[in-house]
Amino acid sequence: MLQSDHYELLDRLRLGKSAEDRHQALNELMIKEQNGEFEQGDMISLLENQDPVYQAYAIGAVGRIRMEGCASQLKSIFLNSNNPLILVALLDAFLAFESDEFIDAVIKKLKNPRKKAGFLRKETSLIETAFDSEMILDQILVPALKYLQVGGNSGIGKKIEIYLAHDDSTVRWHTLSAFDKLSIPLDNNQLAEIKATDENALVREQAAIMLEKSQTA
Repeated sequence: MLQSDHYELLDRLRLGKSAEDRHQALNELMIKEQNGEFEQGDMISLLENQDPVYQAYAIGAVGRIRMEGCASQLKSIFLNSNNPLILVALLDAFLAFESDEFIDAVIKKLKNPRKKAGFLRKETSLIETAFDSEMILDQILVPALKYLQVGGNSGIGKKIEIYLAHDDSTVRWHTLSAFDKLSIPLDNNQLAEIKATDENALVREQAAIMLEKSQTA
C-alpha cells in the first residue's frame, strides 16, 4: 500500500519547484522500486490515476520492474489513450518487457489511431483533445517500430511495409531495420530501388546491407 512518503515524492515529481527537484524525486522513487516497496495494487492505482504525471510515472515503473500483472492494463491504456506523451511512455515500457505480448495492440494503434476526442467526453482530458490522429501517428511511429524490432515477428511485414515510403527518413530507416532484425524478406528489386534513390544516406546504406545479405544467402 502506498505510504505518505510515496505520495510526497509523487507530488514533488508533479509539482517540484525546479527540474532538479523533480529529477531527484524520480530518482528516489526508482530506489523504492528497486527495493520492492511498490506492490502490483499500488501500480494499478497509479495507472488509473487521471493525473498524467502519476500515470506516466507508473507506466515507466511497471516497465522498469517488469510487473507482468499490469501488462493487460498497459495495453488497455495504450489502445484508449489519445495523448502522445502517454503513448510514447507506454511504448518504452513495452520495449522494457522484451516481449511479443503487446504486438497486437501496437499494430492496431498504427492501423487506426484514435480519432480526435470530443470535448464533451467527461472521461477525456483537455490535453488529449488537442491531438488528432495524424499527429498521434507521427509521434508514436518511431518508438512503435523500435518496439516491433524487439517484440515483433515475421507476420508484421505487411502491416508496416507502408512506412518504407514515409516522408520521414527516420521512419523509413527504422522500418527497414525492423525487416532486417526480424528476418522478414523484402523483394530485391525494392531494396535496390531504395538503395539507388532514397534521399537519405543512412536509409540507402541500410538497404544496401540488406540487399547484400539477400544476395549472399
